[in-house]
Amino acid sequence: MKHALTIKGKTFVWGERAYVMGILNLTSDSFSGDGLGVDFEKIVTQARTFAEHGADLLDIGGESTNPYHSSPVTAEEELRRVIPAIRAIVAVTDLPISIDTYKPEVASAALEAGADIINDIHGLEDTQMQELAAITGAPVIAMHMRGTPATMQQMTDYNGDVVGALFAYFKRRISELEVAGIALDKLIIDPGFGFAKTIVQNYELLNNLPIFKTLGLPLLVGVSRKGFIGRGMVEPGQEPPPPQDRILGTAAAVALAIANGADIVRVHDVAEMMGVVRLANAITRS
Repeated sequence: MKHALTIKGKTFVWGERAYVMGILNLTSDSFSGDGLGVDFEKIVTQARTFAEHGADLLDIGGESTNPYHSSPVTAEEELRRVIPAIRAIVAVTDLPISIDTYKPEVASAALEAGADIINDIHGLEDTQMQELAAITGAPVIAMHMRGTPATMQQMTDYNGDVVGALFAYFKRRISELEVAGIALDKLIIDPGFGFAKTIVQNYELLNNLPIFKTLGLPLLVGVSRKGFIGRGMVEPGQEPPPPQDRILGTAAAVALAIANGADIVRVHDVAEMMGVVRLANAITRS
């Protein structure tokens, strides 16, 4: 029997098909080059466009994780960016919304404003975030990373076994979050592609996603426009294409992710990826 999770009246049946999460970056320093800043007209337009093209969820973030050009922002600044945007989006679409933050105060305010899911790049390490998730019953996405965006690319040593290290991490993390009062049927895991992983390690993780499926939880994969995709699209020594020109590489990675069991794919280019996702679903989930 396939497991299901209902969010804002929408039922996600894990294993039936892969779902599409559209990314709304409310920053000006996003690695992907698609930052909307706090232009609420653009934010609402993009949210509507994603919904029209078939996105199943929206992911809203107010702080960049660009390892080369971003700077941390205060909770106050993050709230200034995301809360009005969430309220505006809720008014025009009924798609479930995830708040991409590791700050409990931001997550709490976002849920009150109309967000439905907590998406934490630090895997809910903060006990206040755990308490918030447990008390509200909000679904959570726990991602793996090490360090901070500024330090993570110096923290890629997994003793030669990135897959084994992440599997052990999630096995331990799932147990810890369950003890903290988070229901397992509300938990989604994300390997954190590009976060404290080398190019080769990202490839290894993508090839070995079925191992993480044995944990029994839905799997979110975010590979869209990332650096390892750009590097893989060209010959060694050549300059990789800029993020906005990595659509074909993203399509290949998304298709492979779905073939290997991804339940949610998080993407910047919803319109372009919908055909890829539909075909991959038809081939692998028929």
